[in-house]
Amino acid sequence: MNRTFTSPVWWKLIYGALSTLLLGGAVYIIFHPVYPTLAGKILAPAVLAYLAVTLCFKQLMNKVIVNPDRITSVEGFKSTTIATADIRGVRVVTTTKGPNLVNIEMKGGKPGLSISADLEGIDELVTWLKGSHTDLNAKDKKESDKISQLELKEILADTHLGATTEERKQHLDKAKSRAKWYNILGTLLVVPGLFIDNTYYLLFMLMVPVFGIVLVATSSGLIKYNTRDNGQYSNVAAGMFLGSMILVMKMFGHGFHYAHFSSFWLPYIAMVAVLIFVMKLSLGKEILSMMGQRFVIVVIALVYGIGATVNMNFFFDHSAEQVYPVEVLAHHVYETSKGGHTYYVTLEKWGEQTDSQDEEVSFAVYNAAPLGGKVAIHLTAGFLHIPLYRITAQ
Repeated sequence: MNRTFTSPVWWKLIYGALSTLLLGGAVYIIFHPVYPTLAGKILAPAVLAYLAVTLCFKQLMNKVIVNPDRITSVEGFKSTTIATADIRGVRVVTTTKGPNLVNIEMKGGKPGLSISADLEGIDELVTWLKGSHTDLNAKDKKESDKISQLELKEILADTHLGATTEERKQHLDKAKSRAKWYNILGTLLVVPGLFIDNTYYLLFMLMVPVFGIVLVATSSGLIKYNTRDNGQYSNVAAGMFLGSMILVMKMFGHGFHYAHFSSFWLPYIAMVAVLIFVMKLSLGKEILSMMGQRFVIVVIALVYGIGATVNMNFFFDHSAEQVYPVEVLAHHVYETSKGGHTYYVTLEKWGEQTDSQDEEVSFAVYNAAPLGGKVAIHLTAGFLHIPLYRITAQ
């Protein structure tokens, strides 16, 4: 093949319009400074102008030149050439709309080449590459199907799963169904917890990852924490990880401050250690030969430990509240990137705090606490003895 592939005209027009908008923004900032500082007047327009020129130049120069003995990719100021004789194979990342990215891998571990699918005639290029070189997608699928068949043969021969092949197949299908519904329902039922401040619902959220461990422990080895794509075994990684992440997200909505985090580490490390131990124990005698399985166990334990520790410390706290009247030393208002405002007050030292420090507060508290006035600090010990407090107007 002897052909040059370039970006389509409509794609260049879109990037041209975007570059024009960026340049217009740079000019506007120069004559109507958004940032009053000298750095803002110079740096912001310079960054916008650089982005505009880079985007425009990249699309104008973006092309792939294919010759019988070599392939050259040009992206902006960068040009990469590979010899077709050294190509190990081609791997194509596809979407429902077609090729999205073409990765050319080289023999001997040499650097390969990645070609974006926004080129005109990309389908023809993909067809030629697959016809001239090894289709690594097809090769991987063939190997994956082979391993999947070996797994199925191994499962159907396991007498612990049933007396007959049919019973073992039913056991496998049930395990797949349970893992699938756990991942779906475990996520959907936990999401409302972001908006429900209820101790009982928190208990349910805390138990969702535990339900995943129970599924693994009672599945006779058919459900794991991580599995290969297209394999016969199922996993509960999605439900456990997303449930744990939602716990972490929930802890940001408490509206409380923490006096110090030195008391956080002991319960957190203990919780993580126990969870890792229980998750490994639930796998029975299976050897954690898969690096991915070890990784998933550790990640889930670390994420769940953070969310569980902070939320339990807050929701299960019934300790007596101590109130400190604290003087306001200064006010600060910061504008956010979205045009909103964040309000801070500088408070004198009090109880748990040995130095004056800035504290983020609501607009109502900020407005009701003039300089020299006082706010009220409501301090509690925390369920896990991680001290926390809230600030109100006095």
